[in-house]
Amino acid sequence: MTIQNFFLLHDTEQVIKEVDKYSQETQDNFLPTVVRSRIAFLKGNIKIAAEGFRLATTLKPNAVASTYDLGISEYYKANYHEALKIFEKVIALDPSFLMAWYWMGNCYMIQMEYANASAAYNYIIKINSEWGEAWFKLAQCYKFLGEVHKAVEAFEKVIALCKENTIAYYHLGHALQQQGKITEAIAVYRKGLAINPNAKSLSKALEYLTSGDMP
Repeated sequence: MTIQNFFLLHDTEQVIKEVDKYSQETQDNFLPTVVRSRIAFLKGNIKIAAEGFRLATTLKPNAVASTYDLGISEYYKANYHEALKIFEKVIALDPSFLMAWYWMGNCYMIQMEYANASAAYNYIIKINSEWGEAWFKLAQCYKFLGEVHKAVEAFEKVIALCKENTIAYYHLGHALQQQGKITEAIAVYRKGLAINPNAKSLSKALEYLTSGDMP
């Protein structure tokens, strides 16, 4: 029996009923605990979900998926320091677990530890160079670190992977402005607006650069 078997039932009440039956028949508390915790998480009961996943990791300390779920729950509780420690444990158990690297990077980033965050995102793209969100977060880290040239290259990669990501056009344009490349920035803003004419951040940035009032 797996977690997926239970969730194939789709009906939450039926899932709980089957979980209870399974627990009575097998004396296995781990799998039912994980299932109940995932249901709680999906319902938005993050605190209850975290308590459940913590119990699950007590029952099976080396359970990678449950440890990861606990980390996600702590992140959504805004307990970033604790979440970071948990994702580090996941990576120690399974270094190939890229989602743990991604969320570890997010924890570092929200705590403004941009060098550590960029190291996590860089690890991801070395394994999966097509992960656009990792590239986007990496580009943001470079901007915060003042490594504008690297930020430009990373935002360009984001756009190459997803041409409709107008947020990336805005950040790329801003990074080009920081480099003093005003003509290139204007062109980027216009490309973004061609995709989404209602993007206010792009239109304001373009208006500023072309209004004649720019210092």
